[in-house]
Amino acid sequence: MAFSLGLPSLYVVCSFSFFLSFWIDKFMFAHFYKTPPQHTAEMINKVVKIMQFSIILHFALGFFMLRNSKILFAKEVESSFEKQRNLKDWFT
Repeated sequence: MAFSLGLPSLYVVCSFSFFLSFWIDKFMFAHFYKTPPQHTAEMINKVVKIMQFSIILHFALGFFMLRNSKILFAKEVESSFEKQRNLKDWFT
């Protein structure tokens, strides 16, 4: 999901992956897995700390993708705005 800002098609791929993982996990839980061991609050605290860094990573990668001229072609967008401005000036 870190690259989803630059590649919106990853939302579809991710959704399909989650759907497939849900049904595979459901089947595996029902037929093959045993009861998991009990976890302490220490594990939850570690996950919360990791999630804080993942938010920063998501923003950093999103900023990189928006600023990279090879991913988003700002020159083409600017030229289309200039064409619209020129047309607007011509009619006024």
